[in-house]
Amino acid sequence: LVNQCAGNKSWEGNADNCAFLLPFTKPTRTSRKMNTYGSSQNRAVFEGGGPFILKDSLELTAQALMKLGFLDNELNADFSEA
Repeated sequence: LVNQCAGNKSWEGNADNCAFLLPFTKPTRTSRKMNTYGSSQNRAVFEGGGPFILKDSLELTAQALMKLGFLDNELNADFSEA
């Protein structure tokens, strides 16, 4: 599918050294949610908050954990516990 969308264009390298993250929840099967999202995998991706890209840096792991809600500056400030 991706190749069909790209047509004859060539893929470029990751010049900015970025990380692509695709968070998702645990897939569960319920008929109501299957009708809404089409599949349990689709629901898991939607409820995971959607994909995002971060630039590579020394703080990449901390930035990802903060974006995902596992680390913050208040109650969840311990990096080793996140």
